[in-house]
Amino acid sequence: MPDIVIKQEKLPNILFYLVRDNLIFDYATQYCLKHPTIVAPEKFEVTDADYNDFKALVKKADFKYDQQSEKILKTLKEAAVTEKAKYHFDAQLCTSLDEAVQLAHANTRRGLLVCGSEAAALEAAALLAKA
Repeated sequence: MPDIVIKQEKLPNILFYLVRDNLIFDYATQYCLKHPTIVAPEKFEVTDADYNDFKALVKKADFKYDQQSEKILKTLKEAAVTEKAKYHFDAQLCTSLDEAVQLAHANTRRGLLVCGSEAAALEAAALLAKA
């Protein structure tokens, strides 16, 4: 067991992908080639020029990163569209239950919304079963 336990902070997902694609390594290699000597770590600073060089390297490598939240949102949107297509039917005020059932059949809808009593729902189910 170590003397002091240091909790590792959670790093951003993008860093994982930058390391996986060797972009951090490639930049460090280029940096070392451009800078034969480096100041002591406590005095080291990343300049705007350094940062712009890194961005240029990433852009040149055609790095693609899809954030996890964007992937989840895309999947959620696709599921919502699928569900809407599967269960959607137009709301229309009908004068009778028979008319509502006829409209449901005529429009080949997958569902019929019945508001009211259980008896009305059972009647609608029976009418739908007949047709």
